[in-house]
Amino acid sequence: MATKGISKRTFLWSGGIAVLIAVIAAVAWNLEYDRPVSLDRLPDGAKVFLSVHFPDGAPVLVTRSVDEMKVSYEVVYGNGMRLEFRRNGEWKKINGGQKPVPQDIVPQQIKDYIGSNFPGQAVVKMERESKEWEVKLSNRMELTFDSRTFALTDVDD
Repeated sequence: MATKGISKRTFLWSGGIAVLIAVIAAVAWNLEYDRPVSLDRLPDGAKVFLSVHFPDGAPVLVTRSVDEMKVSYEVVYGNGMRLEFRRNGEWKKINGGQKPVPQDIVPQQIKDYIGSNFPGQAVVKMERESKEWEVKLSNRMELTFDSRTFALTDVDD
């Protein structure tokens, strides 16, 4: 009798571990991925942003990414311009490579600071988070600004 109890317990334990491994594998497989999607699958806010600020040309690639349970979208143009959008359609990152990002996207306070301290330099990359804006200039300087006051908080060259 004791042998049957141990066998059942071992069987149930092994089955439980197998199910747990299968669930973990399924979840891990779905947690991180990049998948090409059509332009019409972008959130409405992203579509409007692109039509206003990038009216010329069509993207060559649009991807939907899931990373750490966060959904984002990346849009790539043939000229090398890359944009990343949050799930709600707000832009998160704009990377022009060495091409300037559209000036009407750059907050006026940041444009004023760059004009005064780095004349002739263009913004080629911009990323915004909840507490800061990171800006890369054409001379490769990277500036970080507070998102509320737009005060400079860091410089990286």
